[in-house]
Amino acid sequence: MQEKRLVNEVINTIRRFNLLSGGEKVLVAVSGGPDSIFLLHMLMKIAPLFRLSLAVAHFNHGLREEADDEQRFVGSLCEELGLEFFHGKGDVAETARREGIGIEEAARELRYGFLQDTLRKWGGDRVALGHTRDDTVETILFNLFRGTGLAGAAGIPPRRSVFIRPIITISKAEILNWLDSNGIPYRIDRSNLDTRFTRNYLRHKVIPVIKNRFPGFDRRVSEFGFILREQVEFLEASGCRAVETLKKPSPADEIILDRHKMLEYHRSHRFWIYQCLRLGFEMSYAKFSGMEDVLVSGGRLHIGGGWKMEASESDLRFFRAEKGFERTLEFTPGETLVIDELNMEISAEYTPVGEECQGRFVACFPKDGVEPPFTLRSRRPGDRIKLKAGWRSLKRLFIDLKVPRWRRELIPVILDRNGILWVVGFAKTFRGKTGENALKMEVKKHNEREFWIYD
Repeated sequence: MQEKRLVNEVINTIRRFNLLSGGEKVLVAVSGGPDSIFLLHMLMKIAPLFRLSLAVAHFNHGLREEADDEQRFVGSLCEELGLEFFHGKGDVAETARREGIGIEEAARELRYGFLQDTLRKWGGDRVALGHTRDDTVETILFNLFRGTGLAGAAGIPPRRSVFIRPIITISKAEILNWLDSNGIPYRIDRSNLDTRFTRNYLRHKVIPVIKNRFPGFDRRVSEFGFILREQVEFLEASGCRAVETLKKPSPADEIILDRHKMLEYHRSHRFWIYQCLRLGFEMSYAKFSGMEDVLVSGGRLHIGGGWKMEASESDLRFFRAEKGFERTLEFTPGETLVIDELNMEISAEYTPVGEECQGRFVACFPKDGVEPPFTLRSRRPGDRIKLKAGWRSLKRLFIDLKVPRWRRELIPVILDRNGILWVVGFAKTFRGKTGENALKMEVKKHNEREFWIYD
C-alpha cells in the first residue's frame, strides 16, 4: 500500500508540474544516497507508463574518502539493473580556488556541468534530480533567514530547464522508510550530519523543533513554496513580455531599453523586467534599489557580473565595455565605403540635384564646394561644423540634440580638405547653395541587421 501511494505521488508530481510528457530519455543523477536511490527505483517503476528510457549519471567530487566507493556502488547497481552508467570526476578544491568561490558552489558548478554535458552526449531530454520535500523546506527557511526576494522564498523549482525533480513532494522519512522496508541499500554522506554547516543545523536542530510544535509544518511550507513559485513564474513571464516591448536596437553584446517607456511601468513590475535581462547575478533588493536610482535620476552604476548600467535621455543601456569607432577611412566620389561594425555603407557621387537629396541619411553639397578625398572618422575634441546659423562645436550640437554620450563616440563624421562636411544623421555643413549639380552622399544599412546607432 505504501509503495502504491508513493508511486502515485511521483506520477501526480510529474503531471502537476509538467515534468514529462512521455517518451523522453531521462538521465537520472544518482549519488548513492537514499534520495537518489529512491528516485531511480521510482522512475523505473513508472518508466512503462511514461515510455521512458533511463540512464544513470554519477559525479565523483573527490572530497571524501568514501567517494570512490560510492562510485563503485552506483556502477554495480546500474550493472545489476541493466542501465547505462556515466560517471565523471572533478577537482572541486582547485575550481573553488581558481574561481574564488566556496567548495559547495564549486561542487555544484562542476556537477551540473557534467550532467548537462552527459545529457547532450547521450542525446537525452531531461536530467532527474533527487530533491525532496525536506530540501524545499530547508531552502525556503535558509533563504528567508539570510534575506531573499520572492523567487528565493519559493524554494527549489520542480523544473528548471532540462532539470526535473519528480520526488520533490515526498519527505525524507517516507523515502528512508520505503528503502529500509524493502531492504534496498544506499550510502550515507556523514558530512550531512555536521551541524556546523547552516543547512545541516536547520535540518537537525531547527526544523524538528518546529515540526514538534506544528505537525504538518513541512507539508504546508512546501505547498506555500509551490504556490509562490507559480506567482513568480507569472511575474517573470510578465517581465519578459515587457522587455520585448522596451528593447531598442543594440549591439549583440549590449541591451538597450527605452527609458521613457520603462518609467511608465510600476516599480514592482520593473523588478521583473530587470530580472528577465538575465545578466548573470542575483537580483537583490539593494541592487534593485540602486538600479532604480539610475533609471529615475540618470547616471551610471556597476551592477555586477562585469555589467554596467547607464541612463541617458532616452536610453537605459546595459553594457560591459565602452564602444567607439576608432578607424579613420578615406574614400572618393564613385566609391562605396563599407563599415561592417556599424552595419553601414556610405556612397558618394556627382549627380543632378533632385528629390533624392532629401532625408536624414542623404547629404548634398555644391559640386565646386567640396574638395575630395573624403575622410570618415569619429568626433575629436575641438571639432566644429559650419551651419547656416554659424559655427557650432560638435559637443554642443550633441548636447542640444540630446544624443546619449555613448552614441556620440560612434556617429561617423565626414570631412573634406576644408573641414567637416557631415555629422551623419544629425548635421550638414553649409557650403553655399547646391546649384544644378551636386556631390551626393548617402548612408544605408549594409545588410538587414539593426541600424542600432540611430534606431
